[in-house]
Amino acid sequence: MSFKSIAQIASSAMSAQTVRLNTVASNLANANTTGTEQSAYRARKPVFASVFDGAGARVQVLDVISSDEPLNARYEPDHPITTRSRRLAEGQRHLPLRHGIPRK
Repeated sequence: MSFKSIAQIASSAMSAQTVRLNTVASNLANANTTGTEQSAYRARKPVFASVFDGAGARVQVLDVISSDEPLNARYEPDHPITTRSRRLAEGQRHLPLRHGIPRK
């Protein structure tokens, strides 16, 4: 394996991890945001793939997907967007995965 292919693998992996860290930072920054069911923040998660070709390998970010887990709803009568029939939707607290197992 040549130095060029080693550097390509390392470079693509570092770029992919930058996407992961930016996604985690966004999830943490928006964890306590509120809104309606449609406007509340949903946690995001990057999807990675290993790509092997004739010249070597690399890591590729396929997509950054939004969570489809239900939002936490609470009633706060003094909040400006809360009505009697509508609860305040709270942003999702989504912790990063460790070895494919969600941390709790």
